[in-house]
Amino acid sequence: MEKELFDTSKPMTDGIRIQLARTMRGKSQEELGNLIHVSKQLISKLEKKDKVDDKKMSEIAEALGFTLEGLRSLSRESILQISYNFYDNSAQNATFGNHCTQTINHNYSYDPKQAAEHADIYEKVLKRNAENARKAGK
Repeated sequence: MEKELFDTSKPMTDGIRIQLARTMRGKSQEELGNLIHVSKQLISKLEKKDKVDDKKMSEIAEALGFTLEGLRSLSRESILQISYNFYDNSAQNATFGNHCTQTINHNYSYDPKQAAEHADIYEKVLKRNAENARKAGK
């Protein structure tokens, strides 16, 4: 996932939620667009919006295997929790929370390099946020 998605100094928007969910499901903007019959360009525009209307969010949620409530409540923290808990639950069939409609069969192997990269990204974001908060306090 892109580092910018985990920048906690930026507020969570519907656009970021769409991008997180799309990336989590391994879909490109073009693939998501095809699923809901819109262009890649529209998906790009939606991913930059603060607020997306319920109808479009519902279509996107359904295409990505979420409920509307699940997509609207998606957070950076929940993605990191899913990433880090994925290996622990890999022998089970599970869903991503109560609001996800897609059951996932965990037949993936744990990738320590990817987990380390996620941890590095998260640590850099935390440090940058702490620096920004310190600068803002001066």
